Amino acid sequence: MSLRGAVRAAVIGGAGQMGRRIGAELVLCGCEVTMYDRSKEQLTEAFGIMKAEVDMLHRRGLISADDVDKVQTCITLSDDIEDAVKDADLIVEAVIENLDIKRDVISKASLACPPHAIVTTNTMTCSVTKVAEAAAHPENVVGLRFLYPVYMIEDVEITLALQTDVQAAERIKTMAISMGKKCFFKNPGSETFHRIDPSMYETLQRVVAMGHTFQPSKNE
Repeated sequence: MSLRGAVRAAVIGGAGQMGRRIGAELVLCGCEVTMYDRSKEQLTEAFGIMKAEVDMLHRRGLISADDVDKVQTCITLSDDIEDAVKDADLIVEAVIENLDIKRDVISKASLACPPHAIVTTNTMTCSVTKVAEAAAHPENVVGLRFLYPVYMIEDVEITLALQTDVQAAERIKTMAISMGKKCFFKNPGSETFHRIDPSMYETLQRVVAMGHTFQPSKNE
């Protein structure tokens, strides 16, 4: 399985439980990954746990030996966020559920990354719109929530900020589908996710582009 949507280099902001698993998942789909954390000790510990986890997946017959080698060779560790994101196509913020900390990471990353980079937050509880307010290019910010334990979980949740450009959402959707994920979409301020299928997404793009939100039928 390989990534589509011009995502070759990804940065994971936060080397915690979710961050390390998202990083490994992206590597398994053919992406070069840099894992950032301000703590060198956290990075070293996270990489060791990640290797143990993919070894376990291999022993259970879920991934190949080549996949294990990919994770060990295609991940770079960095405690310098500006350097980490300088060539990134995708940034996944995966720090703790604290709005101020998330906004700080997003702000620093978006100032140093290329203009084309999509900046995502894996938040479960924070407003994606408020997170996007801290970005240099808020139109490139999308909520992209991988579900625990990430490995072998097909569903991902895509949440648009009020500022999100349709093309940014399209790129994330394309990437997620190429990873074998099933995408569920949520409007800014909505409490409900709804499955995206290809035919619905074309209509959704046009509706969002006109400044409207998607309103599903009651029986959906």
